[in-house]
Amino acid sequence: MKRILAIDDEKLTLYPLGKSLGNEGYNFKGLTNSSKAREVIDEFEPELLIVDYNMPLVSGLDIIRYVRLEKKSNIPVMVLSGNYQEESIMKAFELGVNDYLKKPIGLKEILARVQKILGENYKPIAQDNSATIEKNYIGLVIPFHNDEALLQSEVFLNFIKKSTGYYFCFANNGSTDKTLELLKEIRKGREEYIIIYNFKKKIEKSEAIRLSVLYLSRLNLGFIGYLQPWFIPQHKELKTISSDLDYYKNKVILGIPKTPRINYSVFFKTLFKLLTGSSFQNMNIGFYVTDKKLADIIFRQSFLSGRFFDIEGLIRLRENVGKKDFEKIRVRKIIALQNEIEKNQVSFNREIRLLKDFARVFSSYKSGKQADIKANFEDKFPKYPNTIIE
Repeated sequence: MKRILAIDDEKLTLYPLGKSLGNEGYNFKGLTNSSKAREVIDEFEPELLIVDYNMPLVSGLDIIRYVRLEKKSNIPVMVLSGNYQEESIMKAFELGVNDYLKKPIGLKEILARVQKILGENYKPIAQDNSATIEKNYIGLVIPFHNDEALLQSEVFLNFIKKSTGYYFCFANNGSTDKTLELLKEIRKGREEYIIIYNFKKKIEKSEAIRLSVLYLSRLNLGFIGYLQPWFIPQHKELKTISSDLDYYKNKVILGIPKTPRINYSVFFKTLFKLLTGSSFQNMNIGFYVTDKKLADIIFRQSFLSGRFFDIEGLIRLRENVGKKDFEKIRVRKIIALQNEIEKNQVSFNREIRLLKDFARVFSSYKSGKQADIKANFEDKFPKYPNTIIE
């Protein structure tokens, strides 16, 4: 088996790359710590080197210089990078790289180029490699509570199988059925990009999502957020975001279904808009992805309301950055649902209770009382009997 060494500080790049190359019969080795590049190159003696360009500690260009100028090696070198600058590309070719691939790029194309660069006759790719190596990655929380039917569905399993560009956190919120067992089974073989945040006792859904998002904020991810399980059939909309995250820097992206899942009266919708100054469509957020720098503003404190935490997060952001800048950083993607979702009609009495809760939350923000909330990840975490499975 021909030896291939790939060096990239993103393990979410190395995992699908290594799996695909391994399935094609190559002896693959991945390295995230570029400072060990010289040592590993000398020991492993790769027949093909794949290297990222921009890495901390030791850059891809430095590694190429070592191979070409110090070792005077002629082994094929392929750059796989999100660096599109012409100057960088020219420097790489001047040092003798054999190919320069730009992220995002499909695994099928990478495998075809590997065959060519190694002088092999083209052969059909053995497995379905429709996945993509992304330029940027999203940390995504998906909350579950007694969802064993969903976890065994073809829609969900295909979503996990074909999704690249994500680091998943499955938040199991006190499930009493086989949800946790199924989550562990789904995670097998995907440990590099799936963790399970297991809440042994059920807590408010908003709190389970908040703590999970804050956990992801500690990792090397540029964007984090959450995806409601009912929105999973529309996951292709997330794909368009992950492939163009540079455009969404310093922004919050909301995935909102064109048709609401819950039917409210005109009376309720009117009062909602008067109270919040927000579009009623914000009541039906399917996914919520934010630049990591904004996540602390939205999720650091516990939410006052368990029902409207997503709207409350937007209010926090608006209060922090100002109304004018808020309109610039909020991106709303209105999406026509592929699968019809069963709609529920809300009773008048329930609408009144919801409006009272609205009034309580928004009056607190208007008066500044929400600033008294001190709970954050560090002091809240030990109070729950939780387990991080990673």
